[in-house]
Amino acid sequence: MRNPSVQSISSTKSRALPTHIALLAMDGAVASAITGPGDAFRVANAIHAKLFPGQADPFVLSVISAHPDSEIALGGGFFCRAQHVATVSQKIDAVMVPGLAFKGAPSLLQRVQQLEAECALLRQLHAQGSLVCASCSGTFLLAASGLLAHQAATTSWWLASAMQQYFPDIRVDPHALFVESDRLLTAGAVTAIYSLVIRLIERFAGVELAQHTARILLIDYQRHSQAAFVSQALMQKPSNDFTERVEAYLQRQVLQSGSVLSVQALADHAAVSSRTLQRKFQAIYQKSPQHYFLELKIERAKALLTSTTLHLPDIVERCGYQDIASFRKLFKRISGLTPADYRARFGATAPR
Repeated sequence: MRNPSVQSISSTKSRALPTHIALLAMDGAVASAITGPGDAFRVANAIHAKLFPGQADPFVLSVISAHPDSEIALGGGFFCRAQHVATVSQKIDAVMVPGLAFKGAPSLLQRVQQLEAECALLRQLHAQGSLVCASCSGTFLLAASGLLAHQAATTSWWLASAMQQYFPDIRVDPHALFVESDRLLTAGAVTAIYSLVIRLIERFAGVELAQHTARILLIDYQRHSQAAFVSQALMQKPSNDFTERVEAYLQRQVLQSGSVLSVQALADHAAVSSRTLQRKFQAIYQKSPQHYFLELKIERAKALLTSTTLHLPDIVERCGYQDIASFRKLFKRISGLTPADYRARFGATAPR
């Protein structure tokens, strides 16, 4: 079954061709997030020409900028030439916002808050009927524009907690690969932009062309979740005395076989009341201490699955569980894969 969050974009709609896709260029943008989608749409045009000789290309591409200057300094020392949006005569059907190069969530937030002209441009295009799309750190620019307020969205899984903290009025889903809401489409980490291209091809030119393009580009057409890639250790989280105390205690507890979390003991270690612990924990992690502790246990299971040849019963025991069946269900609910599938996909070795 398809992820409900992508149902609305998956339906093929009859529309006049060609579709105008605009790639937003801005200083510090990830170069591949602009050049990659451009190449992918050109592949779709080439496939369409082979399938339907003599017909017009389904996609017209442009690289646009919110500023008159035509040369944009992308991340990594690359440059590109862009067209000032004021000179674009053809209606823009969809605009794609690339990710931004950054060193941490605070610096990313500071950067997007400086891009006032780009935020205004996104609001303008959305008001004119364009589909506004963003992936990875580009979703923070979309959030900063205000368009995602009170909407559902996703981002790169490791930035999800930071997005929820900085933009509390957005309903952030860290596991979804795509979320569409009110002509706003957000996607996960860097390479999710290629899956995003496939969804746009499906929406504007049909399922057949989308499937053919996905095959040529080796893109998993059926992938709708980034849950399997989530690692709590890499999540961008606020660092303060409270979180350091909490993390240190939980990390010690999760290594103790058969350990059960005592919220009161955690509160005592964090030097707060139990009620304050629950409130502060929910505000920072967007989940309860109990649920977060379960996720840490699954993180430990992931590490054992990928770095050892231990059999599942041994791993289950080390994670403090006795019932293998219930552990399998919990593992799949949190990671999106069964333990066996996770080891097959990410493990360097497997038991013989």
